[in-house]
Amino acid sequence: MKISPREIRTIVIVVLIAVVALVINYATQPKSVGKGPQVPLETAQQRTDKATAAIQKIKQEDKEIKPRIEEMSYTEPAEELVPQMIHDLQATAKKTGIHLDKIKPLRPGLLPGKNGTRVPLEVHFRTPFQPNAVKFLYYVEDPAGKMVVEKLDISSADAKFKTVDVTAQITVFTRALAKDPGAAGGDTENVKDKNDNS
Repeated sequence: MKISPREIRTIVIVVLIAVVALVINYATQPKSVGKGPQVPLETAQQRTDKATAAIQKIKQEDKEIKPRIEEMSYTEPAEELVPQMIHDLQATAKKTGIHLDKIKPLRPGLLPGKNGTRVPLEVHFRTPFQPNAVKFLYYVEDPAGKMVVEKLDISSADAKFKTVDVTAQITVFTRALAKDPGAAGGDTENVKDKNDNS
């Protein structure tokens, strides 16, 4: 079962919120026995049991999600992934019969919790919606790969030829932290595959 980066981020955020709630709950407990109202032993035991169960649940979820995160993300730094992404996107474009007019690496960003980096690229192309654009997007989102389409804008370009202008933000995730979040910026216009001799 493939878990999307959006679901991974949601799970990580939920886990972080649960941990913060436990810390706040612990911090607001009476600090010493002699000050303030004492909590009955039964209530204290229930709270302890509840907190212990929550911690165990978080540990179990973390144990289950780690292999999925490793499967769906890279270990290479963002600056090494950008050329690989461009090459993969060019190969996908060639396979689906489209020409990428523009590939624009966007600024990598740290994930919540600073446990990884999202590496986005923006691509633009004009092609018939069926089958070319649909095929391209399908291959990009192939469960065997690690790319996801985060944003998509499709507008009609030419009704007579049934072509559309497509702008898509395609992202991969890496467990490496970005050294310089702005290092991968810039545009690449009319990019040709290195192996394309045309």
